[in-house]
Amino acid sequence: NLGVRLDNPPSAEEAIKAAGMDWEVERRPIYTRYPQVGLPDAMHEILGHAALARSSDGKVLGVVGKGYRPIQNRTIFSIFDPFIQNGSLQFETAGSLHGGRIVWVLAALADGVREVVKGDPIKMYTLLSASHDGSMALAGRDTDIRVVCNNTLGAAHADTIMARIRHTRSAGERMAKFQDALAERHAVFASNLERYRFLA
Repeated sequence: NLGVRLDNPPSAEEAIKAAGMDWEVERRPIYTRYPQVGLPDAMHEILGHAALARSSDGKVLGVVGKGYRPIQNRTIFSIFDPFIQNGSLQFETAGSLHGGRIVWVLAALADGVREVVKGDPIKMYTLLSASHDGSMALAGRDTDIRVVCNNTLGAAHADTIMARIRHTRSAGERMAKFQDALAERHAVFASNLERYRFLA
């Protein structure tokens, strides 16, 4: 359950390949078998539900309802792309837990550790985490925890959610708004840092 350290890849596409997470999540129909008198067992599709399967090996990750649309790993990584390109963020770590059921990507403020006073460093991270089994929405958080495994992911999940995006058709519109919110949060962090220094 360890994540992958990312050595500052210059794009979401390179980051997702380095993390080994360049697979897709596919919706697949679910069937059940039951006998009919005098006939071989019949297969019947379970309408209104679908299995989520990993494209790389067909492993089933979960079962969801008809309105669920998986947010792909590539889409999650790409949320950070504008900030990677303008140099304000850099990819830090990423991981896939429980066979791909839970995924995350962590980015750090690109200018690294900032000190309020000498010996009092602060480093800001932004965490995106989501499930591919229907158990949780895509969520974005500011955190000072460097996520590298299941335990640190759990600890970071205690931090306040900046934005939550459900796995539905409208997810694309909400992701654009999340990028705007992320830019605002970075400005707030810089402003708060100056206040901390003034107080110190």
